[in-house]
Amino acid sequence: IFFRVQFNFFCAMPGQMDMSNMENDPLLLSECRSFWKGYRFHDTEKEQQFQNLYLPDLLRFCQVWCVINVAFDTVQPLANTAYGFSPAFYLAHVPGIATALGLLILVSCFPSNRRHILFWVSAATFLTAASRGLLVHFQSEALIGYSLQDELGEVAKEVSNNKVAMDQLESFLGQRTIISVLNAQLAQGVLNFLLLACAGFAQSTLWSCVLQPVVFLGALLMSADVRRNLFLLIFPCAGFFLVFVVLLLRMRSDSLTRRRMFILQRYFREALDKAVDSSRKADSVLNHTLNNTMAEAAGLIELFLDKVQSGVPMYSELHSATVCLQRGMRACRHRRVIVQMAAGQYELALEPVRLAEFVGELVAGTGMQVQVPNCVLLLDTALCSLVLDNAISNAFRHGTSPESAVHLAVTTTPTGDGRLRLCFALTNQVSPTKPVLTKDFVARAWQGTDGAHGRQAPAHSPMSNGIGLQQAFSSSKLHDMALHLTQDGTEARFTARVIASVAADPEPPRPADPGPFPPDLHICVIDDSEGSRQLLQHHLLHRVTPHVHVFGESVRDVEPFIKRTMAVAHIAVLDQNLEYASVTVLGTDIIAAL
Repeated sequence: IFFRVQFNFFCAMPGQMDMSNMENDPLLLSECRSFWKGYRFHDTEKEQQFQNLYLPDLLRFCQVWCVINVAFDTVQPLANTAYGFSPAFYLAHVPGIATALGLLILVSCFPSNRRHILFWVSAATFLTAASRGLLVHFQSEALIGYSLQDELGEVAKEVSNNKVAMDQLESFLGQRTIISVLNAQLAQGVLNFLLLACAGFAQSTLWSCVLQPVVFLGALLMSADVRRNLFLLIFPCAGFFLVFVVLLLRMRSDSLTRRRMFILQRYFREALDKAVDSSRKADSVLNHTLNNTMAEAAGLIELFLDKVQSGVPMYSELHSATVCLQRGMRACRHRRVIVQMAAGQYELALEPVRLAEFVGELVAGTGMQVQVPNCVLLLDTALCSLVLDNAISNAFRHGTSPESAVHLAVTTTPTGDGRLRLCFALTNQVSPTKPVLTKDFVARAWQGTDGAHGRQAPAHSPMSNGIGLQQAFSSSKLHDMALHLTQDGTEARFTARVIASVAADPEPPRPADPGPFPPDLHICVIDDSEGSRQLLQHHLLHRVTPHVHVFGESVRDVEPFIKRTMAVAHIAVLDQNLEYASVTVLGTDIIAAL
């Protein structure tokens, strides 16, 4: 039953597929060699990948085949030791045992030889077929002699003087013995069929299938008893040849189907990889464009706010919009980190961080109350920024009190081993329309199983789906940071604790103000963004020097920029990617020209 199932599994794989025109498939013709080459792929690497797909199953089946052959060829002679057969009867089993045992050791103990397993399997089945033919010769001779001397000894004595009767007796015993032994060996030969079917169609298995009937029949003809009863071999050997022909055709059909499926899967994988790579490149371009667009929008708002009084209508709203844009730009800078986190490939990158400056950048423009010590610690700024950005965003999005009611307290406590226990504590007043932050609700929110109001929010839902909490939780695990989110009455409290080492200040103290810039300082600027040009010109004119020369409206400005820079400029400010309708100019190329 086991071998029947294995044979059906490995040989009936094509199922309902139409194989009538498989050999004329242009996809196969372009990728594979001829029939006599076993339809191998032209590409050696591709062929090895194809073989590796089926190697584990073939290896296990090969080991089972070896164990069964060794068991059969060992048990059979041991079971006949009581009959006193000649040593040739027992030695005839040695080639089969040696072949199966050698193949088992070769593929089990030497993994490097598994890449040639098709050759070893083909050679083993060929040698086994030859040993089966030899067994028919030696077994039939021994069994006929045993029958005449022991089982029919008295009958043989009675007819020993009658030559005709003796010839009839020997002929009868020879026919019956040969048929019995031959059928037994042919039945054991089914194991070879199964192993070759599992191995599949290849150049080595093709020649093994062609040569096995020949070598089996040749070994049979070594026996004089077999040669005297050739007519007995017609039907068994015809069936033997027929089975091999059917097996060969089936293996060919199966191999073509497997190879076609492999090619299609490979093409699909390559197309998918190209699509993913294209999407990644498009995402990178979109991220870059989005970052630049937000920077330009923030600069234009800042430019407008510099020109008006702080008390005019919409001032605070525009200032908040600037803060949002800056937060978006920070998220764009964290794109690589988010992608690596999603792929499980992010590695912690600790660097000296001025804690007060770091927190100040995160809360800039929010109006929230902040308490933070002035120290330098080793932190992963990207992960900490992701955690705190999402926490601050949630505090404002789900709270009801004014900004001044949101409070961030940063504290440090010595651990006794030269490090500090850093704690970020963020509190705010929760909205009564939001669900209560129970332990169960928070646990599900960390894992992303609950959305707004305790239900999973669909991707297109305008309600919060808790993605910020999930991202914060994922980031904290990479930094060994403990997060807690609790609610006490109407107050929500978010805490993040991490152990950090004290670091040296990454920058030396800033020198005292050296005074105003020289009045005759000239600065040349080139940028393809109108907003960036306006922002740079505005700040440089008001803070540095009145001599600011701005270029970049078109590609024709590149040459004048170089000439003006070489003629009068002390400082040159260049955008790296100057993208115009017809051409893209790199800032580094302009620097090389300068």
